[in-house]
Amino acid sequence: MDLEQKLTQLHNYITCFTNVPDEEWQLLVDNCASKTIQKDEYILQAGEIPQSTPFICSGLMRMFYRDDQEREFNRGFRSENEFVSSYTALKLGIPSLMYIQALEKTELLDVRYPHGFSSAFWDFISLKQLELAFYLKEKREAEFLIHTPEQRYINFLEEYGGLAERLNNYHIASYLGITPVSLSRIRTKIKIQKK
Repeated sequence: MDLEQKLTQLHNYITCFTNVPDEEWQLLVDNCASKTIQKDEYILQAGEIPQSTPFICSGLMRMFYRDDQEREFNRGFRSENEFVSSYTALKLGIPSLMYIQALEKTELLDVRYPHGFSSAFWDFISLKQLELAFYLKEKREAEFLIHTPEQRYINFLEEYGGLAERLNNYHIASYLGITPVSLSRIRTKIKIQKK
């Protein structure tokens, strides 16, 4: 996928929210870089301060945390037509606590924020992205507080639909806060119930 195709994809995504003024679009184009990330590569590691908000044109990434014992906990997944970043670290200019890793070969547009890159238009786009992130965070918190692991898996299938086939059991189980063995039991139970 070349740069022009990626820019067209991003433009189409943004115009779902609002029209893009020519001067604002040109500022964005001037501060975008096309990148290809190979499977298992990181675009952000804990301790790094993010300098951009990548837009995924194709591929799949996971956001996760790692504890002192090197255990990993998946926070979420991002795929085509989504931005991915540690927004708190980016906005505050502080080191990220999160890792972001490609689970497939991933084509990105790396959107950097130069000095003065602020306007009512981009503030609106940022607000829309933050609203979406807040919605997903609130939904995920509620699921862990009030739903069983089985219901969380059903919700995962509804939310991530086609991604389930692109993710291995370990990553799904980690996202759900259960072991791969527990996930296997839940899948078996659901299959039996559907018969």
